Amino acid sequence: MKTLIISLVSEQTIPNVRIINEFKNNTDNFECFFVSTKKCRHQFENICKTCDIVPNKEKDVIEVEPENAKDIKFKLEQHKNTGFFETFDNIILNLTGGTKIMSLSAHAFFTEYYPDKTEEVYNTQNHKINFLLNTEKDEKNYSRELTLKEYLTCYGLEYKESNLSNIPYDTAKKLFHLFTDFDNLDQYKDIISYFRNNRGKNKIKIENDIKPFFEKIEYKPDEYLSKEEIKYFSGDWFEEYIYYSIKDELNLDDEQIKTGVTVKVTLNNSDYAIRLKETLLKLTGKEDPDVNKNYVNNEIDVMFVYKNKLYIVECKTNIFIDGTKKDILNETIYKSDSIKTRFGLFPNRSIITLTSFKHEINNRKDSKSAAMSFNAKIARAVVSDITLIDGCMLKNKYSVSKLLGISK
Repeated sequence: MKTLIISLVSEQTIPNVRIINEFKNNTDNFECFFVSTKKCRHQFENICKTCDIVPNKEKDVIEVEPENAKDIKFKLEQHKNTGFFETFDNIILNLTGGTKIMSLSAHAFFTEYYPDKTEEVYNTQNHKINFLLNTEKDEKNYSRELTLKEYLTCYGLEYKESNLSNIPYDTAKKLFHLFTDFDNLDQYKDIISYFRNNRGKNKIKIENDIKPFFEKIEYKPDEYLSKEEIKYFSGDWFEEYIYYSIKDELNLDDEQIKTGVTVKVTLNNSDYAIRLKETLLKLTGKEDPDVNKNYVNNEIDVMFVYKNKLYIVECKTNIFIDGTKKDILNETIYKSDSIKTRFGLFPNRSIITLTSFKHEINNRKDSKSAAMSFNAKIARAVVSDITLIDGCMLKNKYSVSKLLGISK
């Protein structure tokens, strides 16, 4: 049995990717056919790359005028006259993408010429496959979830991940309980500074006054701390704590969640690149000489896909660095905002910090002005639709995923 999977291409690529992958995994002999538009060439390329398809552009895709029913019908009939559609036993027509005119035109064409072998499907809002005009089939769950790589590739993005440390998750749990004991936190300030001041070094000898700290968390280092251990104890442990907490709570596999992610924009294939090129040409008459180079965004601490949604979490052990003027909270909000503007992504964004806002304000001499400053930053985060989670919230609620607003 030979099956043809037909996709109507639009700006939303994920529904096409999900249905192609679902049917190709359950079909031994299949091909894909795309009804696309000039505007959506990059989306077409991203779908093919995500699904590992190498299309023959002469027979596997047609470009139509998206709001012109006569043009769509004419080009489908042209393709029919080549005998292409007759070579298939089954036709899966995915009506999720495209414009309304594209969907209606495709429906009219295939139900007129191939009613006995066409099955129409679409991706529902609750992320199931619905079989149109077939009352004998119920909605079907997808056999697997999207991976993070698939999700980003749909948008023309690539990423590079950092490796997790080899230090057990249990150590991160002990550090979390230690550093959320806010009433006794001051006794660890020198230790925190010790690790931060040595971050980036290949190794350091463990001082005698640091040894009780390791005994408290039941960690047994060698005489020297390695570069990985210095990096871990100076803050990376918190990323790993959040990473493992979310992974375990939502039962995610390794391909759905990553930590230390650097997202790379391949400009030729991204919506951001297209808008950038068009704007530069309109305003300056030429492109930036670097416009076709890859742009690398800042590292994202934790990134994962759950129920077809992308989540980005920035993890900060402390949003204040004593003795500096760095405004880490504002910087992190700005960084999170740039994900949306630069990549064209609309993820659920969160900032998680060990800092207790209440504790920080109450222990400042200028508590009134500190509260006003906090309120302004919180307001900015709310306007940007960024969820803020502080140390008290983490300490008082067991589930990180619930704090992120995720229901299983």
